[in-house]
Amino acid sequence: MQSSKEPHLAREPYVPDPCVRGLSFDKLTSFLRYCTGATVLCVEEVIVNFTSLEGAGRRPIAHTCSPMRELPSTYNSFPEFREEMNAILNSGVWDMDII
Repeated sequence: MQSSKEPHLAREPYVPDPCVRGLSFDKLTSFLRYCTGATVLCVEEVIVNFTSLEGAGRRPIAHTCSPMRELPSTYNSFPEFREEMNAILNSGVWDMDII
């Protein structure tokens, strides 16, 4: 996994994403689809960039063509982030349009 707190990417050793630890198979499939647009593993890594989105605009963003996730660094705690991420995964409604 690549991670960055700066606009450029920094290479770090692989660490299991706390976002996926403990998820059921169905949730892992949803998470994979959210990150890549596919329900099968088709990428070697998912790049993570951190943003400073706040308030009503704060949300995880997935770029499925890359595959890249943008995660706000403005959560007060991991449980707060996990709650919002689970709400996205549970919704099952994602717009994935090709223009």
